[in-house]
Amino acid sequence: MSSKVTEGQLSSKGLRFAIIVARFNSFVTERLLAGALDALARTGCAESDIEIVKVPGSWEMPVVARELAERKRHDALICLGAAVCFLASRGPSRTPNSASADLSCLPGVSAPDAAA
Repeated sequence: MSSKVTEGQLSSKGLRFAIIVARFNSFVTERLLAGALDALARTGCAESDIEIVKVPGSWEMPVVARELAERKRHDALICLGAAVCFLASRGPSRTPNSASADLSCLPGVSAPDAAA
């Protein structure tokens, strides 16, 4: 029996992107950057339509993302970071803790009138 497959066409042609990448854990983030650049190239994005912004770490990422969003020069922002997490033993349970920034604020980063 054959299944019906519905698949869209991915195209980034004519769109402008900013890629914000953390330098912290660069052995991970540089590979993420290479993958993002490859994906954009494969979907038709011109090299000239990509701006790469390097920040020290995940703490700085939301500030830079908000600044770039407010400038309205890009159609999309791509944030790449590698947070270091560890499990700390607290009595009988183990709870996850982050040794890096809380990036939960990134989804709220947009130009002030982007939702309008």
